[in-house]
Amino acid sequence: MDTLEKLRARADEAEASAWAALELGDETTALAGFRMAMRCRRLARELEASEPRQRKRLPAVKGTRTIDKAPMAFAFTPEHRANMSKASGTSSKLAKHARKLDPPMTLAEIAEKAGVSPSLISKAEKGLRAMPTRAADIIEKETGWPKANWPRLS
Repeated sequence: MDTLEKLRARADEAEASAWAALELGDETTALAGFRMAMRCRRLARELEASEPRQRKRLPAVKGTRTIDKAPMAFAFTPEHRANMSKASGTSSKLAKHARKLDPPMTLAEIAEKAGVSPSLISKAEKGLRAMPTRAADIIEKETGWPKANWPRLS
């Protein structure tokens, strides 16, 4: 018998003895028995929750798709990424400029190279945030997008 089964059996025994003590009028012993049963059941639930599930899962691999339960790697080409960016409906002038490059780039790729977040680029382009000068220099070098196009630099 494993630990989980032992805990459940002990809980049943404690509850049965508690009911017997209650019938005999010994409330103190009955209360202790009910508490023991509750503790054993709680421990059994915790143990059951901590055990790993029996289902087998495929390992999570970034950039894979599962076909017939066999991982198959795939990669998007720069053209695929540019088309997905175009389909997202962005009105960013920098994004439109980046899609025309060879190879095409997305805002996320530009942001990664510049060391900033894509949201910062988007906000800086609208003038809501200041673009760091260092990042503007890197973006100009990578894409040809002039620093003068940023409304605010910091």
